Amino acid sequence: MTGTLGYIPLTQKSFLFFCRNCNLFFRWPYLSPEELEQHYSEIGTEEWKNDYRIDQKKISKLIKRRLSSGNVLDVGCFRGEFLNELPGNFIKYGIEPSLAARDIAHGHGIKLIGSTLDSIDTESVPTFDVITAIDLIEHVQNPLDALQQLANLLKAGGYLIVSTGNTDAFTWRLLRENYWYYFTEHVSFTNPKWFRWACEKLCLTVEATHKFAYYKGSFYLKLRQLAMAVGYRAWQFASQHGLLTKTVSRVWPFNRIQTWTTSPVARMWPDHMIIVLRKKLRL
Repeated sequence: MTGTLGYIPLTQKSFLFFCRNCNLFFRWPYLSPEELEQHYSEIGTEEWKNDYRIDQKKISKLIKRRLSSGNVLDVGCFRGEFLNELPGNFIKYGIEPSLAARDIAHGHGIKLIGSTLDSIDTESVPTFDVITAIDLIEHVQNPLDALQQLANLLKAGGYLIVSTGNTDAFTWRLLRENYWYYFTEHVSFTNPKWFRWACEKLCLTVEATHKFAYYKGSFYLKLRQLAMAVGYRAWQFASQHGLLTKTVSRVWPFNRIQTWTTSPVARMWPDHMIIVLRKKLRL
């Protein structure tokens, strides 16, 4: 991919690269797979207390519109809240690295087939009508390989439903390297264009794309978040020019923005997406 990569400074120790061919953004350097797996295995069951989130509700509806029964695999099932909300006609499987969460999911009757995608014995597991990857793809260093692994586990005509951040979102593009989503364990950042590119490489098609925001709020709060993001971006531009910095630093709101220690968060704007992929019936 020589000549196809660009980069955006993220921190002094990390960079955000992007590929002009496929439109994937990715962090480098990043934690090793062993460090990540160790980190996830130690996560307690009290993490992510919002048991049944808006993306899980949307995905549950998408599944029930398409199927009334079948094998469902949730990759990163945690305590199993999402799978528990599906009707009993579905046979429910999970992959989960957190030891404590695995015990709870097992108690709910979920069949655990591995701690990570790479750890499962593909010869001993069934094929699936639906596979869900909710907040997963951003954690893997090679998302194309991950999609291929998941596609291999699908029945022909089966569905792969992915929920993740969307780098094409307006607020994301506005704040760029200062967006709130760049947690240490997040290494890959996708968008609809990347999924279309990936599907051309795999036996998948993009059936639907649904954009959403995790948090709801009034029009006033959304407008306020947007204004803060625009103001912060404008201050960043001004701060690169000495004379302009001196001029605007005395003017509201820049006299306040320059004291902010972190960038604003605009989570009420639709910066996430659910991508519904389907395995082709004939290759």
